[in-house]
Amino acid sequence: MDLNSNKIENDIVKDSGSNQHESIRCRIKVLIYDLVKQHLWLFPLITGFLVILLNVSIYTSAMLREDVHPILPYLSDAGSVLPQAPYFSQLIDSIAILSLISALVVYKMSKHCIQVMLPESKEGKLKDLEPIQKSLNEINFRSLLFALIAAISLIIVGNFRSTESMNIHTTLAVLTFTMIYVYSLHICYILYQLSAYSNVCQSKPISLAIFILIGSLGAINSGIGVLINLFQVGEKLFDPEFRLKWNDSQEGYFWHVFSTANEWVAIIFMSLIFLCASKRIYLYNKHWNRII
Repeated sequence: MDLNSNKIENDIVKDSGSNQHESIRCRIKVLIYDLVKQHLWLFPLITGFLVILLNVSIYTSAMLREDVHPILPYLSDAGSVLPQAPYFSQLIDSIAILSLISALVVYKMSKHCIQVMLPESKEGKLKDLEPIQKSLNEINFRSLLFALIAAISLIIVGNFRSTESMNIHTTLAVLTFTMIYVYSLHICYILYQLSAYSNVCQSKPISLAIFILIGSLGAINSGIGVLINLFQVGEKLFDPEFRLKWNDSQEGYFWHVFSTANEWVAIIFMSLIFLCASKRIYLYNKHWNRII
């Protein structure tokens, strides 16, 4: 009898200890989950700074090694030369993954604004919101698809060097820029529509709209410069050695620098768009417990 009672007591102690361990594990998971939710703004912040780091580090390395002419080469050309080529690819891959995570966070934030906060607003209670909610939800979902396409194409851009696969690299680079700025326009439109309702989003996306406008013009102007260069120098444009060492004594140099400078404008303002997204997500922190 004593043996049986001791066994039962031991089993109870074991179960109690097991439950305590399970409870501690659950608390740790909840704490980690809450910590991640309160720091989601770091994803676009890190992405924005990585874009800047990519520009500065790759260009500086290529210039110090005299791999390129000092006046603003194409970033992908500067990043295609050893030894910086592997680092260029790794940074591009990291930016693509982090940008997709950032887009998913923005998607969840926008969805919560549209479906929950919009009906709770003072203006939303006085009108039929179903049409605008349906429209904004569709735009929000499309924006996530654009972000996915941009991330995939960016990874391909980083792993197909311009010095080896010019056609693939250029085509996917154009697709990446297009998808990123189309995505940004979609998000800007959603935020602008939501700003008409009190306490739904922080403010009108004026800074974001300016960044998108300047960055888009940079991307378009860069493409125009490439087309003019193609007309001026023909097949030589596809020669990486010619592009890397292009100087002011050669034909088409002005439009080459015009194109590369505008590419840098497009990339720099892309990083500012990520920083702008980081700020909005940070200001939205108090609502994340209601979202995920």
